Amino acid sequence: MSLITLVNEDLSVAISPDGQLVSILKNGLEYMHGVGKPEGLKEDRDKRGWDRSELVMFPIVEKPNNGRVSMNGHDFSMDQHGISRAIPFTIDTITGNDSVVIRQSHDGKSVANLRHQKDPSSPERLEWPAYSIEKSIQLLPHCVSVELTV
Repeated sequence: MSLITLVNEDLSVAISPDGQLVSILKNGLEYMHGVGKPEGLKEDRDKRGWDRSELVMFPIVEKPNNGRVSMNGHDFSMDQHGISRAIPFTIDTITGNDSVVIRQSHDGKSVANLRHQKDPSSPERLEWPAYSIEKSIQLLPHCVSVELTV
């Protein structure tokens, strides 16, 4: 598996095949924790600490009371930072060397909660109505722009 790399005069950005932003290099200095890189591309420093390089938290941030979230009179099983963390993004469009569009779609069915394996007090399944997220990453002069559209 290889990374998608965006490059301009000032920056180099790497995106993993599952849509995580895993590297931001400016003048040779790394600004991201690279744990989201595919296994064969990780350096030793990337293998320690948190289990993600970047995380989209949708539809909530934090841990809900009793593992439930209510919306419009319906209760949904939910864990810390929402359901989006359990559903991979896919690369949609790469435009030149400076932009990429990444998508995540959820059909409204329950999904396995990967955190449940480490913490059995977390819900085993996560629920939320159907949605889609578009993540647009673009290199601009001197900065990286990341835009989410739900």
